[in-house]
Amino acid sequence: MMTRLLRLGIPLCLIALVALIATARLATRGSWVPPLPTVIGEWTVTEVPVSEEERSMLGSPRLTGFELTNPLQERIFGRIVATSSFDAFLPPLLFRFYEVTGEKALTLEGGGKALGQVNRQMGSELRVSMIAWVQRPDTSTSLLGIPSGSTRSPLGRFLLGSEAAFQENRSCLIRLFTIVHPADPSGAQARRNLLSAANAVRKALADGKPLAGARGAEAAFSEGGKDIAYLADKGTPAGSDSAELLPLKTGNNWEFDATTEGGRVPEQVIVRGPEVVGGVSGIALDILRGGKLWRREVYQHDGKALRLLAFGDATSTRIVLSPPMALVALPVTEGGEVHWKGNLILKGQKLPTIGYSRVSARENIVAGAGRFAAYRVDSVLTIDGAKPTHFPAIRWLAPGIGFVRRGYADGGKPAVAELKRFTVK
Repeated sequence: MMTRLLRLGIPLCLIALVALIATARLATRGSWVPPLPTVIGEWTVTEVPVSEEERSMLGSPRLTGFELTNPLQERIFGRIVATSSFDAFLPPLLFRFYEVTGEKALTLEGGGKALGQVNRQMGSELRVSMIAWVQRPDTSTSLLGIPSGSTRSPLGRFLLGSEAAFQENRSCLIRLFTIVHPADPSGAQARRNLLSAANAVRKALADGKPLAGARGAEAAFSEGGKDIAYLADKGTPAGSDSAELLPLKTGNNWEFDATTEGGRVPEQVIVRGPEVVGGVSGIALDILRGGKLWRREVYQHDGKALRLLAFGDATSTRIVLSPPMALVALPVTEGGEVHWKGNLILKGQKLPTIGYSRVSARENIVAGAGRFAAYRVDSVLTIDGAKPTHFPAIRWLAPGIGFVRRGYADGGKPAVAELKRFTVK
């Protein structure tokens, strides 16, 4: 009997000793939660309090909740959690209503792995993409301790947490997640945003202090799932041909059905001809409603970029951009970004302004004029000031055709115009 008790007791004592050492290791090394600056890369950082319920679920560690916003006002939510308990590796409270439907290792800039996941809300088609990694002050990363898949048993958490306790130095767990928007059906832009934010956050948390024995390490996890395509690297394909994104030959015209707050209204865009704006040569486009001039936009299309020189009505309230803002860099790449800084000139007044434009996706657009393979170009101009003013716009451009859909603000309200017929020479 005593022999049996000893055989049973020794393993239990060893397990208890391992747990005690692991807990001590986590408690002594898991206090690193560095602050984020208010701006990192193209992302603005806002601290967001974490609920006491979630904090308690994670074992009450030190943690920071935050929100990242890019120039297009797209949002990513985040957590930085001290790895001071096994439960600290659990996902945020939100994900108790989701199931993991895709999982894959993603590579960060300069090396280092992060775990990418797609989580689908139970009973709906709403998806949230997430990226997570464990980071040290020297920016080395690890996947150790991060639960994998949708099944998380207490034993699994213990084993994963033990690995983290024994094989890592001072570190924190970082999670970033974002909703996959219906306008991003493949999840490609959500993935690009997560990687952009992850690389920015990783660099921002570096303190330049190397750690003795610190090394990158990976844990085994499942890879796959029915939504794995949302994490696939589709690359950045170049434009399919050399045709102009916006053919600017005089006389070209596009007719649209526009949907605004006031209902449906016909619109027509006509290439009027050459115009010089601020000493720069461009091509003016007149936008008519009911046969009358409503707006005028001036573009320039050369071998390097499609640029916007001016927009607004034809009177003195027209807005001029100095220098012209590039909307699309050529050749076209999906995910390609353009940053711009200059002045927005209105009624002779120069207002410091920043601009951002992105080829968000290549989409198949079905409109009254037919079916088109078009690039969706999101852009925004932001006037600096105590209360920034944003001028957002979306242009769907098909090579050789030009506008097939347009999204813009009409009196401060969103409006969408879809192509009904066109004449392009």
